[in-house]
Amino acid sequence: MPYTKEELSKVGFYNAFIDKLRSTYISELIVRAKAKFRDENNVFYSFEDIDSTLGIEDVQLTNNSNYTTLETELNRTEIEPLGYQAFQDLIYGESASVQSTPMNKTKKDESSDNLINRFITELSMDEILDPLPDNLQNGDMLTTDDPMDTRKWLIDGNQKRIYSDLQSFYAAEGDWTKVKTRSEEIINSIPDGEPVE
Repeated sequence: MPYTKEELSKVGFYNAFIDKLRSTYISELIVRAKAKFRDENNVFYSFEDIDSTLGIEDVQLTNNSNYTTLETELNRTEIEPLGYQAFQDLIYGESASVQSTPMNKTKKDESSDNLINRFITELSMDEILDPLPDNLQNGDMLTTDDPMDTRKWLIDGNQKRIYSDLQSFYAAEGDWTKVKTRSEEIINSIPDGEPVE
């Protein structure tokens, strides 16, 4: 029988698991903040609050039970700048305040080149084909009827997944006697999935 939220709060191994996740998150937050939320390739790292969907720059970090270890972790790190105030300055400064949440709009100019809209209105959806055409089913391996075309696919989750090379075909226990030949038109009608590696 599953635990209720109240029961879980009294289970030792669960609390230890949550504490470890929180500690890892705070450590990563500190490292990324001190690098102005960028990696060596200038890729931006965005952090959200542990409980809400707010950006970390919109979270009240003091008197917040989720961040009680933050100041201790900041003092323990050897990465400059040290100290809680310097960390908050990084969080709320131009380099980190890039989310366009309502709270953030009062802090900075909305026309900033660093502004990123955190509100996603459209999610990427995987396409599938149901039913599959021409007596095909999940688990089938395909190739085209063109003898010069060496590509092979696996039908999986109502998508076609290309074998990136012959090694991946054999590694996935590909069997030439079970490969079905279909026209390129039929194969193209099946949405692409992730390659088989």
